[in-house]
Amino acid sequence: MSDLARTESAPARTDRPHLLVVGGKDSGFASLAGLDARITLVQERANLSELQTRRADTLVAHDALGPGLAESTAVFLHEHGAAPFDAVLSFAEPHLLTASRIGERLGIAHNPVEAVARSRDKARMRDLLDEHGLPSVAHRTCHGPADAAAFQAALDAPVILKPADGSGSRGVALVRDADELARAWEHASAGGLPVIAEEYATGREVSVETLTLDGEHEVLTVTEKITCGPPSFVETGHQLPADLAPAVTEAVTATVTGLLDALGHRWGPAHTEIMIREDGTPVVIETQTRFGGDQIWQMVELVTGVRLAAATAAAMLDASGPVRGAPAAGGAAIRFFAHENTVVRAVGDPDAARSLPGVVDVRVSARPGRRLGPLTGSGARQGYVLAVGDDRQEAVVRAEAAYRVVGFEAGA
Repeated sequence: MSDLARTESAPARTDRPHLLVVGGKDSGFASLAGLDARITLVQERANLSELQTRRADTLVAHDALGPGLAESTAVFLHEHGAAPFDAVLSFAEPHLLTASRIGERLGIAHNPVEAVARSRDKARMRDLLDEHGLPSVAHRTCHGPADAAAFQAALDAPVILKPADGSGSRGVALVRDADELARAWEHASAGGLPVIAEEYATGREVSVETLTLDGEHEVLTVTEKITCGPPSFVETGHQLPADLAPAVTEAVTATVTGLLDALGHRWGPAHTEIMIREDGTPVVIETQTRFGGDQIWQMVELVTGVRLAAATAAAMLDASGPVRGAPAAGGAAIRFFAHENTVVRAVGDPDAARSLPGVVDVRVSARPGRRLGPLTGSGARQGYVLAVGDDRQEAVVRAEAAYRVVGFEAGA
């Protein structure tokens, strides 16, 4: 652990370093299992798994894990438990800021509160981009539909509305003209205000997967993104590594590392969404101080060999453990079942898809007879197929073959 990441009064440790993990699922916890460290998990009971129960040295489960309860639990355990904590982490969206605040209060290694807070507030992040001269888009914070209408009228172009603290494509809506504003505003503001209105950037959308250790940023890979398009832009597939020209890769890398520097991101993975315009210039869409969802974290590990959670914790704690290994594949691809406004009549054979070459995982949640509503966000999708190959192209071919084998027969 860096001396700068802990208080001067922190006692010297003679036992294994002690990590506090707040919330999350096995996607983050699994790679911590081999770490030579003591792990205390403060968890929400609904997310508790057999792996977590088995590996955690100390486990505190609550029916609901709000910020206040998580912080008071952490303070009590730090002061009265078997050993004080050396670092705190969360890889779960709802608990990122809570973990940082716990770290700040206890004086242990943590990702800075301001870095996490700015990444979660899209308006503040846009202001940060402007302040540091990083590529952004025109934007406005809106507290009512009149604000959004005025912004669109001034821009005289399509705009995107989205919740200021949204994720998972939730609440994202395209407004092409004044007639679409009311519907889009209702969709974007459903989770509360404010809403961010942004210039609609077009081009090729990618995400950049990075790992930051004590303020040093490493770009691990760039992921190509496929969405359902307007108006909601729900993600229907990803594939990596992206096929980018060297000059574009260099520009994307410089933009993302510049953003993470400006943000003050210090520890752990980040997932930054970038739009590459037709002329090859990158524009920042948003960033999150966590690994990518949609199994992107798994795809990164398969193709790079880097265990994001374990590598972060090991560096924060100066602990040993398996954090980087040989890549299992040269490329990875995922395709989501993303049907909407229909009835599932039949579902293909997931086991047959799992037996195909290169298929890593198949998940299907839809069953015959289920009525599907609108595709309002990533949570409305019905599962996925994930495949790997010697390169990105082979992975894509395999994922799409598995997708066809499962297939859905749907109709009104």
